[in-house]
Amino acid sequence: MRQLQHHSIFEGPEESRTLALDSVALQKGLYRVVAKMLVFCLVQGSVSPHFLSERLYRQICGLQPLPACIDDIFDPALRAKLKKIADATTLEGAREAVEEATEELSLLGSLQFVGNMNQRDELLAAALHHYVDGRKVEALQQFCEGLKIVGALEMLKAHPTVLKSVFLQDQKPLLASEIVELFKTGRVSGPGSNRRRMEARTIGFWRDWLLQVEDGESILNVGDVLAFATGLRKIPAVGFPTQPNLHFLHPEDGLAGFPTANTCALILRLPVFTLA
Repeated sequence: MRQLQHHSIFEGPEESRTLALDSVALQKGLYRVVAKMLVFCLVQGSVSPHFLSERLYRQICGLQPLPACIDDIFDPALRAKLKKIADATTLEGAREAVEEATEELSLLGSLQFVGNMNQRDELLAAALHHYVDGRKVEALQQFCEGLKIVGALEMLKAHPTVLKSVFLQDQKPLLASEIVELFKTGRVSGPGSNRRRMEARTIGFWRDWLLQVEDGESILNVGDVLAFATGLRKIPAVGFPTQPNLHFLHPEDGLAGFPTANTCALILRLPVFTLA
């Protein structure tokens, strides 16, 4: 999912990706392929694609589009030139800024004579719309075609509010209590035995440590703990395919004194220590 997030068909901030125009990827049908991979990751219980921008999500769902603004331009040179046009306070300043951006505006089909400040605003709006949305129409269509697999696009359009949290950045931090609830105690020693009492004490230590991690008393965060145990930094939207379990490593069993994990079987093994 992280590799898909950084694929060349996307651009923008890491947590708010929108479609980029990659003509080679378009010719190869990669927009369609990446969209299918996102859907398969989701329905098979993997981590959710919490990285789409509000703009892209609304485009996919067929909702009212957001107006394009200069912050949506991720080409620094073009953004600087368009910003100069927008920031001009006089007609002469606007014309000078337009002249400096002649080549770019010509490519965007937005170059025109600026006779007043209203025409400046119209030119700017047309340039922004074409760069942010207009030139990417075919890429968006191909991406949406990929989302049609297993009926995902249909569900997105039918339930955009419900599914929004699956595709946009998850603002809610992972909590220690969620990890405690997620991992159930698997194999334990017999009731009343010393080993069972040590395991119960280890669970207490484990929960206390998770609270310390949540409170920032460690270089780790709760997502790091989940990643060590499962390979995922977030709990999948549809849950894990199998129940994550806690097992114990006793010193007399000749096992290592450090936590280990099986990210396929979803087993986290905690070391048990004998305290003086």
